Amino acid sequence: MHIDNITTAPYPQIRLTHYHLSRQDKPASTRTAYLLCLAADTQDYQRQINTYLAEQGLTGQAQLAPLPIQSWLSRHGFEAKLWRAAQQITTETPLLCLYTEAEAENHGQHFETYLNQQSVHFEPFTEFIVAEVMPREVRTFFFADFEGLGEYHKILNQDEHKRERENQVQRPPHFYAVVDCAKAVSFPSRLKTAGRLENLYTGSLGQALEEQAPYLLEFDPYQQETVAFLQRLFRRGESKVFSHWAINPVIFLKSRKGFDEVYRHLRKWTHLYDPDREKWYFFRFYDPLVLNRYLSELSHYPAQLAALFGVKTLLSEASAAPAKSYEQEQIIEAFGLRVEEEFISFRLNPLADNTLPAKIELG
Repeated sequence: MHIDNITTAPYPQIRLTHYHLSRQDKPASTRTAYLLCLAADTQDYQRQINTYLAEQGLTGQAQLAPLPIQSWLSRHGFEAKLWRAAQQITTETPLLCLYTEAEAENHGQHFETYLNQQSVHFEPFTEFIVAEVMPREVRTFFFADFEGLGEYHKILNQDEHKRERENQVQRPPHFYAVVDCAKAVSFPSRLKTAGRLENLYTGSLGQALEEQAPYLLEFDPYQQETVAFLQRLFRRGESKVFSHWAINPVIFLKSRKGFDEVYRHLRKWTHLYDPDREKWYFFRFYDPLVLNRYLSELSHYPAQLAALFGVKTLLSEASAAPAKSYEQEQIIEAFGLRVEEEFISFRLNPLADNTLPAKIELG
């Protein structure tokens, strides 16, 4: 019996190399960029790159031989921007030109921004007794639709009032904080009367780090401690009992989702996996300085933002085949944090319907 040799087509991989690029009408002006492409082999990569350069009116000179991205990062060192750029490549969008940061600034490369970052300056409390729950600028900016804050804790018949609110057609959003309990000896026990409170670490780790773990807290407007805790967060003072200004132990979240769903989502972010080292690392996303840097770096990466905000794309109930339409919902509507006397909020700009959340991992 004669058996023919069976050959299989090469499996497409993301390949890249570093290019010097210039416009055909301005050959003296040179830019540097990475060209990433989903290609079966080196020849397929070069064919697609040549087509792209011709369409863009560019000439290019490769500085190194193209390599699969895993080989490139292993040989030249890990770069988060390349890894994130590679995650944007699909069969529908198989090629990406990523200018170096300096070239992007000098030559005006446009990057779509998917993150809406805004901030407001405010003056912290300095007095022990204040009439407001928080500085007016912060409340108007981020907590404007926090129903009952500073009012409901004064109601005598709270149970009846809660039952009346349950009949509302449009329910108000929930406001949460992730509290770094390692920053104060009074946490988490002092916060148990401020609202529902759960350790984001579970199992033996949660038990071992019960007093130092991050906790999810849902602010309850019916509790006096909610008001007192918020006042301590925005009061500058030397007393560690009456002021949490120096330790700045929280980030804030706004969501239309209930506690359990937000809790399950945030649990995924307490550790990140590094595929290169095959190790898990603690991720202190609940540190205001860490989250501020992290979100700013993700502003051009919709898949990573979709993962962090918990975006889900759903088929609209009103849509009918073949004209289907999609709706997006997200677990986290907004993040808020304080850096010195600035309160910063982060919200998503509209994402494409086909945006798929990236895998949650380091880098």
